[in-house]
Amino acid sequence: MCDACEQSLASNTKRSSAQYATLATGLFPMQQNLRNRKPQVDMTQDLHRVPGSRPPLEIARVMDAEQQFSGRRPLGDRMRSALRTLSDEVNWLWCDPPTQAYAVAAPRRGGIDLELVADPTNLSAGIELLDLVCDRMPTGRLWTHGDKSSGRTAAEANGLEKERELWLMSRDLTDPITVPQPPAGFRFRLFRPGIDDISWLELNRKAFESLPDQGSWTAADLQTRLTADWYDPNGFFVADYDGQLAGFHWTKMETSGSTTTPATGEVFLIATAEEYRGSGISEPLLLAGLEYLQRQGAHQAHLFVDSSNSRAASFYAKSGFEHRDSDRCFGWKR
Repeated sequence: MCDACEQSLASNTKRSSAQYATLATGLFPMQQNLRNRKPQVDMTQDLHRVPGSRPPLEIARVMDAEQQFSGRRPLGDRMRSALRTLSDEVNWLWCDPPTQAYAVAAPRRGGIDLELVADPTNLSAGIELLDLVCDRMPTGRLWTHGDKSSGRTAAEANGLEKERELWLMSRDLTDPITVPQPPAGFRFRLFRPGIDDISWLELNRKAFESLPDQGSWTAADLQTRLTADWYDPNGFFVADYDGQLAGFHWTKMETSGSTTTPATGEVFLIATAEEYRGSGISEPLLLAGLEYLQRQGAHQAHLFVDSSNSRAASFYAKSGFEHRDSDRCFGWKR
């Protein structure tokens, strides 16, 4: 271990050296001053390996416990995918004993993106783990999922500043949905992979210019979603105006895995090009996707919208969506 890390370990008396050794072992190869060391916790072949470490099997129990408590899945799509793939972009972190709290980190320019899950009966474990991560990485941001998430509890306990809030809004899909005809000159069609990619990426960039996580998508990012196991080519609608891409509505079905719990649908991405806003295309484009989700068996649909985007939130509210919960992004710089 580097001299700086040794000094940090020696100066902090709140936690054992074994806890820090495990954290440093699970910590990022992106932090070049930490040597690769064998993790001092039991490994499992049941979860795929990611560089630096792989999470103990116990993480499945902790994730399930938090989901039962909060009503939300504790990790986002990107991090959950890392549990199923050999992705080399994330690393898992935990403290001894490896039964209470876990974090997953991905590098980004100038810091890390972090998500956290903790046993709801021992939220202090998540608070302490986040404290350790912030101590090791001077700059980063933590995404949390839900008002009752362990990540939010840990962020607020550590005094992190909230940078963004995404509202989770949902509406019922049990009543019949009538899709209005698009305004004159517009037509709806399906996205054409390999043909619409460039124009879609450009529209996505402009539409989400203020949200760099979404607006910075590359062709590779798009391809990753187009090849995901959830992708449905019949649920990706675009609005065409005289051969130009005027808008899109990308839907997503989420199955519960239960025969008794109805499936839900998601407005995964939706946008209208600036020059066509006010044309009347947004409502039929939204309803076209919702009607498709309904035909696929969804009884409810949800979406995420930035809390600061009052125009979009108002539009969704008028379309029957209600604010149910929130995801938050907390940042630190020390």
